[in-house]
Amino acid sequence: MKTIKDLCLLLIATLALACGEGAATEGAQSRGSSPAVNRTYTKGVPAEACDVIPLELVARLFEVPAEEIEGGGGRSSCRYHRDTDDHSFYATLTSIRVFDDVEKAKRRYDDFTRNATQEDIDAQKEEFDREIDKEEDLETGTEKETAKTLTGLFAAMTPEGGLRHEPVEGLADEAKIDNDSATIRIRSGNMIFYIAAYNGPRQPLTGTANMKEIMAEARAWDAKVLPDRARAAIQLAREIVPRIEALSN
Repeated sequence: MKTIKDLCLLLIATLALACGEGAATEGAQSRGSSPAVNRTYTKGVPAEACDVIPLELVARLFEVPAEEIEGGGGRSSCRYHRDTDDHSFYATLTSIRVFDDVEKAKRRYDDFTRNATQEDIDAQKEEFDREIDKEEDLETGTEKETAKTLTGLFAAMTPEGGLRHEPVEGLADEAKIDNDSATIRIRSGNMIFYIAAYNGPRQPLTGTANMKEIMAEARAWDAKVLPDRARAAIQLAREIVPRIEALSN
């Protein structure tokens, strides 16, 4: 039996697919904005993600006391953070994946960084709502309406006007930053990885219990601090990418 949680997880995957299907032409136009090197990496590299983004490096780079930073990771990701009442810091290297060859990595990278218009996302949300109406395991109208409300909230998390990825010059073979979380998706040869960072004010506590208002406040805050996130992510990437490239064959 499908639960509302199951449907929400499916929605996340569906919206991700929608963001991978839009604006293929724009993705092709931005390809090759930095010199192609196409290094090759052996699977299992790096042994630990935090080896290439050590705590001491991020502490120095963002002038945050090392003893106050929490976090760590495994082979494919490393996350650090420090939060106070009015300040937030994070630095992450995630989703490290080594593909069999450069061509496979390039195809997946294009999928991960294609754009989606607001119309693409809205159409995908409407299609999902139609699937909810046909879902027999959701037995009551209340369950279906709850599921539709959740799909609307997930769709509302995308930036106004749709999801875009803009090229970042001078990072590996390809690098693009999104207009949602300012995450930089990077391809170096047959490896793909993501870098994100932020060091600035923390979002003020909300004064409402209304979920739509909470989502609207969060989206407005994300838009406000997006330039700061972008600057921090690029600053971190320019430190981390050479350390990763040093691991190539």
